[in-house]
Amino acid sequence: MIAEAYKLRADKVDSAGKKGEGLGKDWSLYATVNRALWVIAVMLPIFLLFSYPAERAARDEAKSSLAKDIAADNNWYCERWGMHLTTAEHASCVRDLIRIRTETELRVRAEIAEPF
Repeated sequence: MIAEAYKLRADKVDSAGKKGEGLGKDWSLYATVNRALWVIAVMLPIFLLFSYPAERAARDEAKSSLAKDIAADNNWYCERWGMHLTTAEHASCVRDLIRIRTETELRVRAEIAEPF
């Protein structure tokens, strides 16, 4: 009995000529979702492949912008304390600021990674 019902369903042909898809609303919803997931499965890698270079360029630009901002902050801070740009004191001040920023960044990274 079950085999006969399955055979009857498999013999149904829809308007597109596909067997087994003329089984009612539930099957058409399944087929629609299945096709949508296949489209996503195909399009997602293509999208990621084409968006990667732009994302990489944006990341590199953000890094260089941050480095420029930090250098400008370092110069402003040292000049604020009376160390002019061309003096050895200014260079020493900038080195100290870079060291402080690096140590702080390492400390923050260690605190973030600690729970993991």
